[in-house]
Amino acid sequence: MANIKKVLRRIKDCMPSAYTSPRDENLFIIKNLVPKDVDWTFYPTLVEIYTWLDLIIQQHPKIVTGFQIGRSYEGRLIRGIKISFKRGKKSIFVESNIHPREWITSVTATYIIKELLSSKNPDVRKMAESLDWYIIPVLNVDGFVYSHEKDRMWKKSRRPVNAKCVGIDLNRNFNFQWGGETFDPSSMQYAGPHPESEPEVKQLIDFIDNGIPRGNIAIYVALHAPAQCILCPWTHTKVPPKNYKEMIFVAKAFASALRMRYGTKYKCGSSAKILRQFTGGSKDWAYAVKGIPITFTIELPGKGTKSRFKLPSKKILPVGKELLDGFVGMIEAVKKLGYI
Repeated sequence: MANIKKVLRRIKDCMPSAYTSPRDENLFIIKNLVPKDVDWTFYPTLVEIYTWLDLIIQQHPKIVTGFQIGRSYEGRLIRGIKISFKRGKKSIFVESNIHPREWITSVTATYIIKELLSSKNPDVRKMAESLDWYIIPVLNVDGFVYSHEKDRMWKKSRRPVNAKCVGIDLNRNFNFQWGGETFDPSSMQYAGPHPESEPEVKQLIDFIDNGIPRGNIAIYVALHAPAQCILCPWTHTKVPPKNYKEMIFVAKAFASALRMRYGTKYKCGSSAKILRQFTGGSKDWAYAVKGIPITFTIELPGKGTKSRFKLPSKKILPVGKELLDGFVGMIEAVKKLGYI
């Protein structure tokens, strides 16, 4: 009975606070009563990810701590975990699936969590234990569930903007250089009515401001897909930031380490130069407002598929293994710079 209650509680954490009908609510509960075990052979749902996080916390109580930053517009819980092997370490903050259709990001985040805790590779062990790790596998929980149930290619949040339009691009809603993006609510890049207008963004910022000691975060990573590159600030201008050379040194170390396994090549540079210019992104906010010295967007692969956001499930493990290798190279380079 206790287990059933726990399962139901976790399912309800993944449900909106108000369903349109009792029938829809009951169908969601029934569908998720027996979640599949996360094994990196398929793309898990929010319930499956959260059930897996519960298991990880239970298995590693002295190392792993669960946290929640709040609830989404629709009322779903936004969860993360902290991995800490020793006190007094600097930290790395990883946020994932701010864009719902980028499913490869959250499942890869869970793979990284698994390896940080269980890998026997001495390089991975050294990396894992040299930092505290804060990881949020799914930030845009409403959009993520919607992408699983209704529209696989959904990108925004699920807050209604007007009678015809729903959603804000959460990675345009941070309070740095906000306002250069589109103000058209029908656009997939709609930045919101004002910076930090969205609860998911505001609660992430509040957690970093109040839940982590000031100056403790040395590295901020936003996982995205599918451009296959590692991007540093800036996004709003092609003028490089002050420590651009340092960040490119780290980016190249990441790309070089990642390439060793399968020969996959990641581009390195600023977002504005490699992709496109926009404003209000999390990476630039972390660098400019929070003063985090090393901040990146890591765009995972999507090449060679009809829709680059629909990477075949057989690619999950290879992408996860490569990303782990890249993190090893990244952390070692950041150590050489003296930030950790």
